[in-house]
Amino acid sequence: MNLMTRILCVFFLIILGSCIRQDKEKWDDEKEYWSPLMHAVYDNDTEEFIDLIDKNADVNFISKGENTNWELTALDVSLFMNNDIAVEKLLATGKVKNLNNYMIRAASESNARSIQLLIDRGADPNKSLENGYNALMSASSFGSFEVLECLLKNNANPNFSRKIDKMTALKLAEMKGNMAKVELLLKYGAKK
Repeated sequence: MNLMTRILCVFFLIILGSCIRQDKEKWDDEKEYWSPLMHAVYDNDTEEFIDLIDKNADVNFISKGENTNWELTALDVSLFMNNDIAVEKLLATGKVKNLNNYMIRAASESNARSIQLLIDRGADPNKSLENGYNALMSASSFGSFEVLECLLKNNANPNFSRKIDKMTALKLAEMKGNMAKVELLLKYGAKK
C-alpha cells in the first residue's frame, strides 16, 4: 500500500471514528419522536415491550428526529442498548425488514449474541453498504473481539475488500493496532 493510500485510510478512520463517537452520544436525543415500543426497549420494560409486540406494534416504525440524521427502529434501539431479549423478540415476529442493514450497526457494538441472532434469522454477514463497508470491517474497527469471532465463525469473508480503496478488515485491525483481532483474522484465512 503506498503512502497516499495509507494517509487516506487513516483519515477515513479518524473521520468515521469521530462520527460514531458523536452519534453514539446523540442517538437517543430525540426520543419524543419514538414509538411506545422503542420507549419500552429503551426503558428496559420487558413486560410493556412484550405486551406491545403481542398487540402487533409496528416493529418497522422509523423514528426520524428533526435535529439529527438518525433514523431508528425498535431493533436499532435494542442493538444500542445491548438488549438481547428485545432483539430476540423483535426477530421472532418475522416482521423485521432488511435484516442485513442491521449487521453493520450490531457489529460496531460488543454483543456477539445480537450478531448471532441476526444471522440465525437470515442476515448475511458478507453484505456490504454501497460504499463497500461491511460488518467484518465494522467489527475490526469498533466491535469487540467476540463480535469479530462470531462473524468469522459464520463465514464472513476475511478477504473481502472495498473496490474504491482495497480496504479490508485486516488492514483496519492493523491500523487500529489490535493484534488480537489481526491474529484472529489471519487464523481465519485473511491474506496480507
